[in-house]
Amino acid sequence: MSRLIFGIALILVSTGLAEEPIKLEATKTTEVSGGFIPPFGIIGTPKCDGKGDIYILAQPARRKPPHNVIMRIAADGTAAKSLEPETSGELRGGFVRDFTVSLTGEVFALVELGKSGRPEVYVAQFSKEGNYSGKTRLEVDERLIPAQIAALPEGGFLISGTLEPENDQAEGPYEPFTGLFDDDGSLISRLDLAGERTERTEESPLKLAIETGSVAAGEDGNLYLMRRLSNPVIHVVAGSGTTVRKFQVAHPSGNFEPILMMSRAGRLLVSFQSVDKKARQPLQIFRIVDPQSGMSIREYLRTHELQGALVCYTGESVTFLTRTKGKLVLLSAEVR
Repeated sequence: MSRLIFGIALILVSTGLAEEPIKLEATKTTEVSGGFIPPFGIIGTPKCDGKGDIYILAQPARRKPPHNVIMRIAADGTAAKSLEPETSGELRGGFVRDFTVSLTGEVFALVELGKSGRPEVYVAQFSKEGNYSGKTRLEVDERLIPAQIAALPEGGFLISGTLEPENDQAEGPYEPFTGLFDDDGSLISRLDLAGERTERTEESPLKLAIETGSVAAGEDGNLYLMRRLSNPVIHVVAGSGTTVRKFQVAHPSGNFEPILMMSRAGRLLVSFQSVDKKARQPLQIFRIVDPQSGMSIREYLRTHELQGALVCYTGESVTFLTRTKGKLVLLSAEVR
């Protein structure tokens, strides 16, 4: 089966699944302590480090955009801390587009600064203790709309996003951008990801597919970029910046759309959600994928008892963050 994406025919990888999805069941419940935490919305893809500490990009309900914060919750639920680049004073008024977390807990935030004209783009760094430790300005095209960031194994960053149309043409097209930057913020090279063009289709607008996608660092040293199409495209990029391969993950049978991707323990987790506006809680399926072959290994169905947002995948478990009676609660379930 093939599908035409941005004018390029791609071959869908067979799922290799013959069994029904395995129903997830909560095996652990942890209440988050640390005082009252106001309501907030989650932006983008949550992350977790090697200890299982959870990091989310939160939009506090009582603060007007563009203010947002990176919230860290310890795996045992005993602490919650906000990492706010603008509190440093150097990035006051900045908006966090995305962030990445190393296995040891260092955080790198992709920050846009500037309310008018062409904003500047920075990477703000926080230590594993959560302390602000500096910023790096990226030498980027002034038309860049940054979307995702990943830290390279040997230092530097991968930045993905889109370039606005030249001469402020509102109708586009939007040009895809993926580039490698060194620790000083200089552009080392721009990657040409196969099949990505400036065309936009009515079914899958390129700008939206890139801006709502995910990027994750694999323990094999590769970076994985998911473009959020109906059958998500995953580009595999080596830490050196060489494009290794790409593949598509077929969505589950029925009316599902991809939500996010996570990586851990040599596996990818791709989350799909049912498209049903009448449902009180949409169905959610998690597909575990072999990043080498692109084959789906196992499929899990989230039950109604596991409410909230998926915030961590460790290779052995998945964790959800929900709010019960005004308190934040972590719900964990085992996966194989």
